[in-house]
Amino acid sequence: MGSVSFRRVGRQRLAGVCAAVCAGVARAERLVVEKKYNEARPFVAALQSAPGLELQYNFLGGMIALDFAARRPDRVEALALACTTAGFGAAGGRRQREYLARRLDPLDAGRTMADIAALEIPSMMHPPADPALVARLGDLMATIPPAAYAAATRALTGFDRRAAIAELTMPVLCIAGGHDRIAPPEVLASMARRAPQGRSSMLVQTGHLAPFEAPGRFVALLDGFAMSAGEAAR
Repeated sequence: MGSVSFRRVGRQRLAGVCAAVCAGVARAERLVVEKKYNEARPFVAALQSAPGLELQYNFLGGMIALDFAARRPDRVEALALACTTAGFGAAGGRRQREYLARRLDPLDAGRTMADIAALEIPSMMHPPADPALVARLGDLMATIPPAAYAAATRALTGFDRRAAIAELTMPVLCIAGGHDRIAPPEVLASMARRAPQGRSSMLVQTGHLAPFEAPGRFVALLDGFAMSAGEAAR
């Protein structure tokens, strides 16, 4: 889940560039879900035709955006990472085992994606969760094929781009949900400290789904960041 915004792209090109990038990112996310990081990169290459990119992504999308920014810093003016992480720690560690067990054991026990959504969506939000938002996100999660969900879950625990943070040359904003237990605020703050032009912000009374829980505050952070990054680039 994520979005891509553009500056310094001519209006006559904007629609075509957005279509190409969105198609490339959608394809890349599907491939990353299948744990084929190398195969994803040619599709993300659609980004390279758009100068002055600003990227903002959440969690799995954040990993794609971070990887792209580390590989092609010349194509990214600003990077905002929300509710994500640069790595899950040591392979096979306690955190990975707990993460996998919580998400995969129900599938192994015959539960449906709707069952898992009913459990996971509220747990990822700051209480009391908005029932209408829980229902909307639950409906979306219920449409995920179980095999894709399992592959994505396993792929996430194998991602590690922590060493790349210190090499990022563009302004970086790390946004955390104040009660996010998957990508805790201290993790995002640490990422921001390691980035040469990093900064961090926290959305209080939100969880891992902060962009959905507080969309107005989230967009305001992105707007302010984009404005300051643009001024610094002049």
